[in-house]
Amino acid sequence: MLFNTEWYIDQMKRKAYESEPIPMTLPNSKYKDGTNNIIYLIERIDNFVNLKQVVDFIANEDPRTKFNPQPGMSLDYIPTKKFRLPVEAEKVISNGTVKEKDAQLMVPSIDWTISRNTLMKSAMMTLDILATGNWDRPVYFVAGGNEGALNLEDYFQDEGFAYRLVPIKTPGRSFLNYGRIDTDILYDNLMNKFRYGRMKNRMYILIFITSGPCL
Repeated sequence: MLFNTEWYIDQMKRKAYESEPIPMTLPNSKYKDGTNNIIYLIERIDNFVNLKQVVDFIANEDPRTKFNPQPGMSLDYIPTKKFRLPVEAEKVISNGTVKEKDAQLMVPSIDWTISRNTLMKSAMMTLDILATGNWDRPVYFVAGGNEGALNLEDYFQDEGFAYRLVPIKTPGRSFLNYGRIDTDILYDNLMNKFRYGRMKNRMYILIFITSGPCL
């Protein structure tokens, strides 16, 4: 939800400690407080559209890139619900996004549909990150089944406590399980990187009794 706020987006555009800024191209005028809190998806293009072109369309100030819900009101919008994120095979293999042994599983582009009629500002900025990042840095989602996942669950790769976006399509296995599992990375994270503690400490369970019904 913080990604719906102007100050947080501005902060993500700045270098923090050893982390370079998150790549985004939309200017402050497109996400400042009160602007594009919700952005509409109006299908005027039926084909899959390159995600970079979608972001450029949002950034464009040409009146032809706006829609007018009422006289005197001009709003940004997204002219499609079908998106395409191209994949550079050599890049995603060389930077470890996809292992060489899985190269034959890759798709040439991630083509997907967002069925909603509106997106929140945070989702708009996530589209910007995906388009601008161009697979240079890993992108992780903490969960699927919500607007923030952008209907990309078929391209999720479980690596522990987060799902990495990869150009390998794995249709949904169940309501709670998304995408594929990289067992090698998952095992290494669980056994060698995750930190466990307080196993021997006494734990107390607090039970709250209310006068009303509990859900």
